[in-house]
Amino acid sequence: MEISITEAAKRLNIGRSTLYKKVSSGEVSRNPNGTVDTSELFRVFGSSPKTSSQDVPKTPVDTSQDTDRQPSHEARLATLEAENRQLRERLDESKEREAWQRAQIDKLTDTIKLLEAPKATTPAKRKPFFDRLFGG
Repeated sequence: MEISITEAAKRLNIGRSTLYKKVSSGEVSRNPNGTVDTSELFRVFGSSPKTSSQDVPKTPVDTSQDTDRQPSHEARLATLEAENRQLRERLDESKEREAWQRAQIDKLTDTIKLLEAPKATTPAKRKPFFDRLFGG
């Protein structure tokens, strides 16, 4: 789930400037549209009462020994499996993007090495024979 920096700061009970510092230092990744993934916030800041209560819908707990609990567990399990599948897809996409970026870095590094390579010096031309003989 993507949320704005302001909303993230409110949910985490921290200042926006603190969150912006985390983004600028690279601790928190920001999406191109300026939002932040809640998974990023959880990774960096851990669980907080506000984020956990707003992101995960709570279902009432039935303490009776009824079989009515089974469908809710199955539904919750299905939801978690779907979320897990989405996260794995995003992880695979991230790994592909990282591999492409590493390849680009390798290409650029090779290019820089070629540009910085010392230039071979050509041997000095010898003077013609008669100039050497007569000192010309």
